[in-house]
Amino acid sequence: MAKKKHEANKLELNLTSMLDIVFQLIIFFILVTNFANAQLPKLELPRPEGSKAKEPEKVRKVIVNIVPVRDPDNKPTGQTKLLVVDGIQLAATDYPGVTDYLKKELLEHPDLQVNLRADKGLHFEAVQPVMRAVTQAKIAHINLGALEEE
Repeated sequence: MAKKKHEANKLELNLTSMLDIVFQLIIFFILVTNFANAQLPKLELPRPEGSKAKEPEKVRKVIVNIVPVRDPDNKPTGQTKLLVVDGIQLAATDYPGVTDYLKKELLEHPDLQVNLRADKGLHFEAVQPVMRAVTQAKIAHINLGALEEE
């Protein structure tokens, strides 16, 4: 009697359902992309010819430096030594002088901006009164200066 050879079971991977899902996803993303573009309104943007906008270079900027007291090792102690406003040296506590100067400048330049520069060794208590003086002068723009370390 002859032995029957059993064929090894072949494993086959049926990818039909996976292909159906992939095609459905492709169709879905195509439709969604078209709807998203349809929701964007078509605009005709204005041209800046004859614009009344001010150039950034013409904006008046006042630089306020807060100079710290340094110890013999040249390290800041956290206290303010003096205030330098546009090159004018003021006493460390002359915050009304800062406010008066900024109010005068604001009358001449309504677009006035203040650049505030302080040593990183200063405590916030040394910077806060200067910021108050700027807000009391009704200045709308204040920039805080910082250096990036390399």
